[in-house]
Amino acid sequence: MADSAKNKYLIPSVDSAAKILQYLSSFRHSQATVTEISQALSINRSTCYRILVTLEKNNLITFCKDKKLYSLSSYMAVLGSRAAELVDYLPVAKQYLKQAAQLTNHVCVLVERFGQDRLIYTAKEESPAPVRVTVNAGQKFPLTAGSHGKCFLAFMDFMEREEIFDSVGITQFTDKTIFQKDQLLKELQLVRERGYAISMEEHYLNLFGVAAPVLDSSNKTSMTMSCIGFSSLVTEAQLHEYGYILVNLTKELSSRLFGS
Repeated sequence: MADSAKNKYLIPSVDSAAKILQYLSSFRHSQATVTEISQALSINRSTCYRILVTLEKNNLITFCKDKKLYSLSSYMAVLGSRAAELVDYLPVAKQYLKQAAQLTNHVCVLVERFGQDRLIYTAKEESPAPVRVTVNAGQKFPLTAGSHGKCFLAFMDFMEREEIFDSVGITQFTDKTIFQKDQLLKELQLVRERGYAISMEEHYLNLFGVAAPVLDSSNKTSMTMSCIGFSSLVTEAQLHEYGYILVNLTKELSSRLFGS
């Protein structure tokens, strides 16, 4: 169903409640006043307050009276853990994620699509190395960002990719980001040929990312598995070695999940 068709079935208050929970789930906004929330999400202040009271009554958020701050409740962690247990593919995917972290010696993550134009870290496996990048499950970022974004774009239908380019654009995150459309399309062709994507300081300076797609039965990216680390600690040869490791793992995972 197209987004425009879906929108007519939205219940505004429920939609706003979901946006509030998403807002409070970010580390930058983990504690916020009703005014900050209403302004950030463009929700009428009185409406926002009523929704917050309802969420608090249902133990989904907490309110600190002294500081006038709202935050997610501990019960949300329980719900998150329960959801992870009920999503049947995650336990299987995490087995491969653990192998990836051991074989690459870097923190590894699973990334899935979040809405039309965002991606989200759905699971992570810490690196056994003493020096590593800190990654938080639940962190969201643009669909066009980094090695993950390249994997989603590379195996996307032409029309859908064009819609993403038109609506979201191609953002230059650093001076090393490939942001010219013709150059990016050549890069995406290379990703399809190799089966993995590399991002060297294209999303964040001083960080690299290598990602491989988990392809569904339609040969589209359902999720990516990637390793992330400090760019100063790797060579170009190592980046490609990580790519081969991830491709082997994601191909096996794709076969288990989708028979592809």
